[in-house]
Amino acid sequence: MQKIIIYISAAETVGIVRDAANAKNIAPPVLIRGVATCLKLRLFANKNSLTPYDIADLTDIATWDFVFDHDFVETTTCVLKAEAEHIAVATITENDEDGTERNFTEITIPIPVMNTVELANWLGTQKSKTGLIGELVGYSADGVATFILQIENFTIRNRLTHAGDPTEIPDVGLAQINTMIDQRLDERIGDVEDVLAGI
Repeated sequence: MQKIIIYISAAETVGIVRDAANAKNIAPPVLIRGVATCLKLRLFANKNSLTPYDIADLTDIATWDFVFDHDFVETTTCVLKAEAEHIAVATITENDEDGTERNFTEITIPIPVMNTVELANWLGTQKSKTGLIGELVGYSADGVATFILQIENFTIRNRLTHAGDPTEIPDVGLAQINTMIDQRLDERIGDVEDVLAGI
């Protein structure tokens, strides 16, 4: 399963994808159709510091839901859906390149099924397409949505699919080349003889 770390300023409903130092905005990562993926969202409290999102604000969440879609039409089916029962929240600690210890509030989102009819229909035969929106929703024990985060403009890249194995062209050896040359010479000599016979 492909693991993708995404740093996000989660101060607002629409999360802003940031670099690891929370210094600048960056584009969301490229996903690959058909390759199982695990997103690891590392949430900053805002886009002005390295302060992690307060994990205490997520403790009342009993269940999660995460989907990818390209529109806001409720009557259509989303193109991808995570394994909601395996979405998990944790505080993790890592060391920077200079050895500085940093804490992150990380939400792990496994998406084992990355190839659906809905995604294939939207993507078609294009090499890649941008415009997928990820939506993470957390619900309290009584089913009330208490947390939501949308991440816009993911790119999904297509696979090199095929209908069968390619047809091999056999190697041409020296003996075969000589035979072809001899045949060509014979044809040319025959042409010359025909011309001379007509003189």
